[in-house]
Amino acid sequence: MQAVWCSMTFNMSFGDLLVVIGFFVTSAVMFARVDGRVTGHDKLFEAFAESLKELRTKHEALDNKIVDKLSNVEKSLAKIEGRLSIKNGGDE
Repeated sequence: MQAVWCSMTFNMSFGDLLVVIGFFVTSAVMFARVDGRVTGHDKLFEAFAESLKELRTKHEALDNKIVDKLSNVEKSLAKIEGRLSIKNGGDE
C-alpha cells in the first residue's frame, strides 16, 4: 500500500500564483514597516531616557539650592529669635 500524501500535486492557476506571491510581498512589506516603527520607538525611548536623566540632574541641583536657602532662612530666624529674647529679657 503506497502513501497517498507523497503523491500530492498542486494545480494552481496563474491567478492563484499571483495571489500567493502578493500575500508574501504584502507580508514582507508589513513586517518591514512594523520593524521600522519598533526601531523608531527604540530611538524615541533612548532620547526620552536621556532627557529624563538631564531633568533628574537639574532637579537634584534645584533640591540642593532649596536646602541651602532654607538653611539660610533657618539661621536668620534663629538670629531674630535671639534678638527678640534679649530685648524681652529672655521671656518666651
